[in-house]
Amino acid sequence: MKQLSFVEGRFVTIDWHDFCEVSFESIVSSKTKKFVIRQLAVALLFLGWAQLGYTAPECETVNFLGFRGEYCHEIKELEDIVIRPSESDLQDNAGGSLIVNESYCHTSTRNGSAWDFHVNFQSGSGAVDLGNGNYRLSSSTGSSLPVNVQWRGSSNSGFEAFDAGTTSSSIPGAVSCANSGAQIRVAVARSALRNAKPGTYNATLRMQPEVDTYFSSRTFTPVNFAIMLPELTKISRLDDMSVTQRNADDDGYAQDERFCVFVWGGGDYNISASGGVGTNDPFLLRNGSQSLAYDVQLSTRANGNRLQPVSPGQALTASGGSSLLSCGNSDNARARVEISDSVTAGKPAGTYSGTLYLTVEPA
Repeated sequence: MKQLSFVEGRFVTIDWHDFCEVSFESIVSSKTKKFVIRQLAVALLFLGWAQLGYTAPECETVNFLGFRGEYCHEIKELEDIVIRPSESDLQDNAGGSLIVNESYCHTSTRNGSAWDFHVNFQSGSGAVDLGNGNYRLSSSTGSSLPVNVQWRGSSNSGFEAFDAGTTSSSIPGAVSCANSGAQIRVAVARSALRNAKPGTYNATLRMQPEVDTYFSSRTFTPVNFAIMLPELTKISRLDDMSVTQRNADDDGYAQDERFCVFVWGGGDYNISASGGVGTNDPFLLRNGSQSLAYDVQLSTRANGNRLQPVSPGQALTASGGSSLLSCGNSDNARARVEISDSVTAGKPAGTYSGTLYLTVEPA
């Protein structure tokens, strides 16, 4: 499994290794051979960002009949909202929405006592207003992602749509941050996350506080948020392999193994194979001082078809990476291992084993 750690302002996903032993037995002159495949996922690094939002206290004195007094408001502790989905959000059956709540302080007073307020909602940059708190965000790659933004002015009020061009309901004011409870909620459907292309989706909305009903803020408070989708790939459904079948030409042994390749957002990926930890380690099975060379073919089509021979470290570009973490419990890739009779001829009986590393990364 992956581990997500926070180190010095950066989120780092550490390498994970799903080791799948793939064994085969082939009978050649009473020889029994064993073969091991392991899968290796690529490392992932992505950066976080956060800023502290603050609107300086604003006060205004009103001299109007019975409403005379000093009206003040202040917004502080409003941070940028950053959404980073986890692997659980990408599970094939994951439904609902990924929701992030950002709490902040909003005080509103008249002559030092709590006074009701409301907020004017405005659109900003990076978001297309779809109405009723729904917005469409775009990344630098041109991919889009729908989100919903809600707002509440206190812990005792309900959430309402952050609907650009509208005004919130009247909210009881707070004298201090301890009894404020203001909050902004950003939600994105998990199904939309699975289909979106990797990248950072940034947007800024704005809100203008008004103390009921005689003082409007002269400034707009920015609400910055970002959804960060890393370039993530994963191999799964790779099982043990027993090679006991003769190949089509009856001049050796061959065995296919189908598996799942997940690519965030779907799309193409690069896949390569190596006989060891080194990128160009040869394809070899060993039994003491004896060794057997084997050949590898990899598929380049989503249905596992179009196998192509590869040498150690040679990358192929394959189409049809699944946007579902487990490929919907099906397979979209295939590897074939072949050992020719000319290689096994004259070799002493015994168990020959090795390791094949498959590496996938976004194309």
